[in-house]
Amino acid sequence: MKHFKSTIFLLVAAYVLSSCSNNFQKGTQAYNELQYGKSSYYLKKAVESKPDDVNALRLLANGYRQTNQTRKAESIYAKLVKGKKTAAKATNEDIFNYAKMLMANEKYEDAREWFGVYDSVTNSVDPVAKYLMHSCDSVDMFKQDTALYTMNEVVLRGIGERFGAAPYDNGIVFTAEVTNPKTKKAPYATSGYLDLFYSEKDTAGEGDWSKPAALKGKINSLFHDGPACFNKEGTVCYFSRSSVNKVKDKSGKILAINNLKLYRAEKEGTSWQNVKELPFNSDNFNNAHPSLSEDGSELYFMSDRPEGLGGSDIYVAQLDPTTGEFGEPKNLGPNIN
Repeated sequence: MKHFKSTIFLLVAAYVLSSCSNNFQKGTQAYNELQYGKSSYYLKKAVESKPDDVNALRLLANGYRQTNQTRKAESIYAKLVKGKKTAAKATNEDIFNYAKMLMANEKYEDAREWFGVYDSVTNSVDPVAKYLMHSCDSVDMFKQDTALYTMNEVVLRGIGERFGAAPYDNGIVFTAEVTNPKTKKAPYATSGYLDLFYSEKDTAGEGDWSKPAALKGKINSLFHDGPACFNKEGTVCYFSRSSVNKVKDKSGKILAINNLKLYRAEKEGTSWQNVKELPFNSDNFNNAHPSLSEDGSELYFMSDRPEGLGGSDIYVAQLDPTTGEFGEPKNLGPNIN
């Protein structure tokens, strides 16, 4: 009988461990495919089973941070960097990210303390930490005169996480997570990808915003699309798109490499067509987050191309009015980057 009970116990233990490992593997795969909503679902289960799993905590916190869920991210980073069994295994990057989340949640004194911790353990080699640490001291100064504007959250129903709003027509175009699996049949999963949506404000009534609608045409693909910007006439759109390229590693195994590229689309009626890659894209680095000057002659964007000054820099490309093509991008220099 004792032998029977021991066998049952071992089987249950094996099942629990297998389930925990399975959740972590699924969460990791979803995280690597940038499906942060899906990854959080599985990683939370993994953490519930193993609260001191440093790798699961880190990925879960990073996923919340990537989707701007700063309070959730702060909570998980706190468990990671301050836990009795996890603090010793926390990386310098974990500490830095925790400080950033504290700052994002307006806990400036705590943020300053942890930027100081990061500065100490890295021997003051990162100037960004010092800048942010000093910013925690001066942030209140910038809140002294806020009478010129009143900020109110835009309430949009029936849509997932959203960001990157740009004025367009009588409303805004923004990037949002596709939460309805029937909306976009992604190659890796049924939800969690980004599309471009439009919403219009009802200025004649209660001031509510209309239900977001995905932009029509070929502007939304199977992968991430957005953020975007528009020319003054609203006839041309520049936007980021996630691009997947298949390459072989040294062993001959085919890998899917994801990077961001910039695209141009033209409006035909109510639909966006003629989607084309911009000429300075590359499979070896990212171009993203476009912003067009008011006269349409300059396109500013982020890139982590190898000749940059930092991890990611801001570049500008000039539009040739004769050919309608962009010239070679130029780094904005050390005063900006």
